[in-house]
Amino acid sequence: MMSSLSIGLLFVVAVGVAYLLPSPYGIYAFVAGAIVLALMLYFNPKYRFFRLASSVAISWLAIRSVPNVVLGSFSAWFPAVASIEGDVPWSFDVAAAIVTLGLAAFDKDVRSGVSRNGPVLIRLFTSQSSSAIGHQSQSVVVGDVTGDGNSVTIVNRASDADFNAKIDQCAGYLKERKPDIAIVLLNQIRRDSWDQLTAREKYRVEANLGHAHNQKDELETAAKHFLEARRYQPNESDAAGLEAIAYHLLGESKRALELANEVLADNPRCLEALVVKIASASEQVPTKKLEEDVPPDLLHDQQVLFALCCAASIRRELENAVEYSRKLLAKAPDDLQFKMSLGSALANLAIDGHVGRREITTAECESLAKETIELLSNVLASEGQTRLTRAHAFYHRGLAQEVLNKPDRAEADLRAGVQERPEDGELNYQLCVFLIRHNKYEQAIEHFDESNCDSSRIDPGLLLSRLLFSRNTPTDRDRAEELLIGILDAVPAPDERLTFEAVELLARELAEAQYEPRARDILQQYASRLEQAAQQSIAAEIDLVTGEVESARTNAKDAFDALTSTTPPVVKYFLGKTLADVGLDDEASVVLKDVVETASIDAAAELLLKTAWNSKDYEFLLSFTAKLRDLGRSTAQSMELEILALEAVREFDDAIARINEFLAAPIDEGFAKYLRLKLSWIGKWLEDESLVTYDLAILPGLEDCGDSKSLSLSAVCGVAHLLVEGPNPNDGFRLAYQLVRQHFNNSLAHQCLIGAYQFGTKTKFPVRSTVDENCAVAISNGATKEIHWRVIESDVPIGPLQEISRESFLTQQMIGKCVGDVIRLREDDLQEETGTIEAILDKVEYRARDSINNWTSRFGNDGFLRSFSFKKPNGELDVDAFFEVQRKLHEPNENSFRIYQNEVPSVSWFARVTGRSLIEAIGFLAASSDCRIQCCSGDVTEKQRADQFIDSDRAIVLSPSTLATLFLLSAHRRISRLPAGCIVSASALDTVRSLRRDPNSRFRSECFAGIRFGKPWLEERTEDQIANGLEELSAFITWLQENAGVCGGRGILSIGRQARERLRESCGTATVESIGTAIEKNAILCIDDPLVTLLEEDHTPVDRIWTSMLLKKMNRASLLDDESYRDFLLQLIACDYRFIPLDQAMVNRAGERARWDSSDAVFRAVIEWLNRSGVVHAAPVAAFIIQRTWAETQLANLRADVLSSVVRSLAKRRDGIASLRQLDSQIRRAFRLQPDTLQQIRNAIRRTEELELASSPIILPGDPDYSIPNFRFK
Repeated sequence: MMSSLSIGLLFVVAVGVAYLLPSPYGIYAFVAGAIVLALMLYFNPKYRFFRLASSVAISWLAIRSVPNVVLGSFSAWFPAVASIEGDVPWSFDVAAAIVTLGLAAFDKDVRSGVSRNGPVLIRLFTSQSSSAIGHQSQSVVVGDVTGDGNSVTIVNRASDADFNAKIDQCAGYLKERKPDIAIVLLNQIRRDSWDQLTAREKYRVEANLGHAHNQKDELETAAKHFLEARRYQPNESDAAGLEAIAYHLLGESKRALELANEVLADNPRCLEALVVKIASASEQVPTKKLEEDVPPDLLHDQQVLFALCCAASIRRELENAVEYSRKLLAKAPDDLQFKMSLGSALANLAIDGHVGRREITTAECESLAKETIELLSNVLASEGQTRLTRAHAFYHRGLAQEVLNKPDRAEADLRAGVQERPEDGELNYQLCVFLIRHNKYEQAIEHFDESNCDSSRIDPGLLLSRLLFSRNTPTDRDRAEELLIGILDAVPAPDERLTFEAVELLARELAEAQYEPRARDILQQYASRLEQAAQQSIAAEIDLVTGEVESARTNAKDAFDALTSTTPPVVKYFLGKTLADVGLDDEASVVLKDVVETASIDAAAELLLKTAWNSKDYEFLLSFTAKLRDLGRSTAQSMELEILALEAVREFDDAIARINEFLAAPIDEGFAKYLRLKLSWIGKWLEDESLVTYDLAILPGLEDCGDSKSLSLSAVCGVAHLLVEGPNPNDGFRLAYQLVRQHFNNSLAHQCLIGAYQFGTKTKFPVRSTVDENCAVAISNGATKEIHWRVIESDVPIGPLQEISRESFLTQQMIGKCVGDVIRLREDDLQEETGTIEAILDKVEYRARDSINNWTSRFGNDGFLRSFSFKKPNGELDVDAFFEVQRKLHEPNENSFRIYQNEVPSVSWFARVTGRSLIEAIGFLAASSDCRIQCCSGDVTEKQRADQFIDSDRAIVLSPSTLATLFLLSAHRRISRLPAGCIVSASALDTVRSLRRDPNSRFRSECFAGIRFGKPWLEERTEDQIANGLEELSAFITWLQENAGVCGGRGILSIGRQARERLRESCGTATVESIGTAIEKNAILCIDDPLVTLLEEDHTPVDRIWTSMLLKKMNRASLLDDESYRDFLLQLIACDYRFIPLDQAMVNRAGERARWDSSDAVFRAVIEWLNRSGVVHAAPVAAFIIQRTWAETQLANLRADVLSSVVRSLAKRRDGIASLRQLDSQIRRAFRLQPDTLQQIRNAIRRTEELELASSPIILPGDPDYSIPNFRFK
């Protein structure tokens, strides 16, 4: 009912109008009022008489109390006659009251019939690809409210009138998704019959109106209807649930949740409240947790399932969203809204798998995309869908098309979605992102300028700025800077993530444009809004762009140290890039791993692969690339790095399997050629020709490589060297020759040709006696005698390369001519110019020589090749100059030799720093007169542990140093088989096999020249010597492969990365791989290198023995007879291996083999063994040698030589005086000799003792020589 105040005011206005009318019109007004009142009473039978009476009373009071006030206030506008001087006639009161009452009643009926708002249910709008794109606005079925999809109808089961039937008819239209018809009919009921409806019927009308507006995505209107509906059923939980839904639609989720909880406290089965609670719950609560709050029997209700589906979509729990959607479709197979829900969830699941955000195989992604397209096409083909539904259907179908690699169809769908809802910023933004992904930058910028691209995920100005900077025109750069400043200065200020991205982009672009001060000012201006890690990261980027690498490294490291758990992923990503750029790959890998695991920044995975490879994190590479492969998301980069990582750990069988698997897949043909090249080189390393292909048609060629191609020039270099080592080496030479022609200014091309020419198969280029079309010719000018080379080329000649075509005049003059022939240089009848042919070479050989001779002038001394001149003025070889250069070249090796002697007695380290193989290094050290080879530290505990290990049945891993020692001993000639369970790692075996391939190894080189022990040294080897050496090496390799198992090198990953890299720098990859294999297989490591003790510092102990202990094990196992065993030990002593056990039998064996001649190398080594610092009880051994010599030979000169050698050896010891005195004592006790002979020996000892006493230091107790008892004389 209209309020009393509003009626009174209308009455006053009506009285004023009636009073101003002339008298007849006043009467007319009275009559008109009476007629209107009668009509109102006739058409509105429920009009109550008390309303009429109250209106008349209010009108009477108003007219009697305020007329003079009103007229006085408006006297300036009324004529003088218009005044009330006294009491007005009663007819005036009655007429004014009736007119006023009629107008009031008419106004009330009009307003109540057409402009009243009613109740609404809930709209659940969720996001699929982002927080702003997702499910349609939805409604549910609640209590006695029945509905379908987006509609709800309230069913009143007990109504006397037929209004419920009309409402049911409207509900039917809502089920058919015809909300406009339903709204018209429901409003008609309100207009014509509102006052006749019961409260329950009004509730139903408002509820259905709410659902109708919800279907049209008019959320605010729907919410107002829901709130109005609550007024008609204030005490029902269903109506309270509708109120909660209304607040949720209005975005007041907190209040909605409070109301829902209040309702559920009274009625736990209230569906509306359950729906609101699910929809309004925090996104941190998983949907499975939300299920626990739903009564079990309601979990299969459509409203609950749909609410859970929407909640799962918001939380990106797409698998759960798919599950709920399928359950909904099982209940209503033809429901388009449920199809839409399932299609959007499947589309997002497919795109997540496609870009790597979820572990879904490619085949599964494609299957999901196909199902999405089928579902959404069905939705789009149906009538009655809202613009929002169609827009999202187009969008998600476009995602599915992109998964199926149909970019044109995807773009068409995305554009169709934008056309349906051009005002939707998220759809416009997604279209722009799609265009950028497909390198359509101009179209993306154009769409940005024309459309609303507001996104919930990223500021559109930021993305547009990136695009404008990429176009890089002055206008674009200024506009981009203006956009970014606008973002940063916005009110309220943007969050830290957006602030960082804007500052980072602006500062970096300004730095690249050489506005460094401005870039630093920008960083300083907004630094207070960034955390320290973000500030330091941007500072490092600026430093890097401006070339201040060290400063960039410092800032990047500081940023890494300042990272916290709350640092945004985008900051970590950009910091990871900077760390990688400044060479801090370990730190970059740590940061990027976190980004890949916690955020879906697609470029992070690619960068992570690169940094992991640079930091030699093979374990992660193998696991990560395997995961990508299992998911079907391998890229060319991940495939290549997986193969390289397998090669690095020498898992060649796995590498071969991966290559064959990748070749069987549909991959780029250029990459397939690269894989065949890798497979061929693996075959070369394994000496398995079945893996090698020499077909140039399926290997990388010149057309596949270059700056703008997928492969680098190194691939062609690999092919050239492969062909040179194959059955047709000329193919390789020609390829290298063409590579130089096409890339003449690239040093790598010249390296390829030089390497093939110098170190490839020894192909003899044909000697050219006459000029033909494959020649390079040296011509001297007839007048000046200046020599010029000309290369006859069948292809288009390149002038700067001194090439001429075979059709040229000069070529025709030279063809068929010999050295010394005179030819015409040009075709000129007026003045003839002639020249002489001075030399003829094959053009490939000429180009290789030219590359060698002119390397320094073209590329400088870059380390690959250095040229020197050793000619005297008269043209003879300057030998002194040659050896002076050799001395300087070998000076680092000499320094390394001195370090080895005095500080680092590790053969593995020595081999690594001198660039030798371990076989070559040990051979060199064994041949050195003053250099020892130390197999262990010499500690007693170490020896005791080794004695225990050799008695066990555990496997033994033979390290490269052990292999080198066995080769030095020619063990393959005297040992038929090794102990069972011996293992050789692939790298260790390759260190031996590579000597057959390496042209610089001592097994293939024809000549050695250099400085040895400070003196010039030159050695030439005959072809027979080379052949014999290679035959011996091949026999050793065959024996090794027959007696030991070869395993891959994945065991290297058993060692911590830091320890692994430290050992690799010291010992080389093959040694570290052997150590790792021993750890992985819990085997015993046999290694002749004490540097392995570095592992103990990293708490990675390894059980180890050395070669002499391995020989002892074979002797105990009857794999090696006693005589051979002693001979091997004596040979080790002769090669100056330290800590080798020596007993009476070995002394006897050495003496017998030498016939007690001290000039024999082995016997002399036994005698010199006495002066080793680690040997105790040297005097008893010396006495035994003298005693046995006197007993076995009567030759005075041999006795004298042995005596002299023994005494000198003892005298060289640090405790020489004490040892000589002990020897004197031993001889007196042990020798039964003639007195004169005994006296002769003692005199020799005393003379040596006196000489040593004058120059030797006094050895006090506690000297290390006495603390390592390695010898016990029996």
